[in-house]
Amino acid sequence: MGLGLAGVGVLTVPHLTGGDARSMAEVLVTVVGYATAPLIAARSLGDVPSLQLTASCLALAAVVYAPAAGATWPSSMPSTSVLLALAGLGVICTAVAFVAFLELIKEVGPTRSTVITYVNPAVAVAAGGAVPGGRS
Repeated sequence: MGLGLAGVGVLTVPHLTGGDARSMAEVLVTVVGYATAPLIAARSLGDVPSLQLTASCLALAAVVYAPAAGATWPSSMPSTSVLLALAGLGVICTAVAFVAFLELIKEVGPTRSTVITYVNPAVAVAAGGAVPGGRS
């Protein structure tokens, strides 16, 4: 848990001086979402299969983000490696991780399952340093 909190510190401390009210509100909404989503998933959606719940949530997110994506569409097509990286992030780091997290919530409960969110930043920092080209 301490390592995860240290990871959060490493990621946020250099940026604390440049924040604004809108950014802080976005962080607050995210924190509330992280805190309440596992409770909602366990109490109200526990009988819904994880794959179906994940597909529904990601489809809703795609609809919500579509206008912003359309408004900021790039002028040229990204390279194949960029598109493959985005596909990998979408499938492995989002969809598969979402299914695994929902299964974890069912297995250990909503409170204990959220401990993983403290470890994620530290893992991200370590991976960024360990992966070749991750620091660029």
